Amino acid sequence: MSGATITFILIFVSLGLFIWGRIPAVMVAIGVSLALFFTGILPANQALGGFGDLTVVLIASLFVIAAGLEASGVTTWAGQLLIKHAGDSRNRLMIYLLLMASLFCATISVNATVAALLPLCVVLAVRLKIPTSQLLLPMCFATHGATMLTLIGAPLNVIASQAAEGAVNRPIGFFEFAVAGVPMALGTIIIMLLTYKWLLPNTSGPSLPRDFSAHATTLIEQYRIEDGLHRLRVRSSSSLIGAASDAKSLEGVSDLSLVAVLDTKTGEPLQRPNLAEGDVLIVRGDAQAAGR
Repeated sequence: MSGATITFILIFVSLGLFIWGRIPAVMVAIGVSLALFFTGILPANQALGGFGDLTVVLIASLFVIAAGLEASGVTTWAGQLLIKHAGDSRNRLMIYLLLMASLFCATISVNATVAALLPLCVVLAVRLKIPTSQLLLPMCFATHGATMLTLIGAPLNVIASQAAEGAVNRPIGFFEFAVAGVPMALGTIIIMLLTYKWLLPNTSGPSLPRDFSAHATTLIEQYRIEDGLHRLRVRSSSSLIGAASDAKSLEGVSDLSLVAVLDTKTGEPLQRPNLAEGDVLIVRGDAQAAGR
């Protein structure tokens, strides 16, 4: 079997695994590199060279900065400031959120911005009692529209700069992308403001992903979003004992959506597939429905 055939097979297998989603993407990526090495297509220095590539290190460091912004309370402060000035105006909230997303993207890249602002958007949706889709989708569009404001707005910008340096012995400047980036960012914001009322879906997920549910307690403490969130403890007589620890356990209560499930022993997000006595359900919805 030729090297080209093996490479195409690995591409389609990795694509299938990415779509399947059961194996972490990082494990799939490392597996492809190792497969290329063991099949003799790439030598060891090329198969593992990406770990020391400047572009990879830069992108990874930006994710660290994004985590630092959340851990240090910067996103909390920004969210509280946004809520304070936006008030009850949806249009004003949308403008502030899109501008914030664009600014973050220009400084910590598109992927790190989405990771940092995703909890904030969920908090705003809960506080203002609006569907999460009405904030998450505009935030994502605004960040992608602002990727060309600076050199670090997107990984492709850094790769293009390195390619330019190799071709003409001069990298692309930090703000050179802004010639096209500023009109694109402003145009994205204007289009979203003019069309979000009609084009965006009015939906909220029945539950949050397991890897995001760990933020539940942090969101409650830092953003003070107790309103609309309820803690329900599974009692010994509850019919929920043995039920699946996901949104299926609340299928009979249409007014509630599951935010997180906490383990009765550790207080951490539940890792078991089924509920047990003492587990705590954090739900969002009507207080009367939660009290039933």
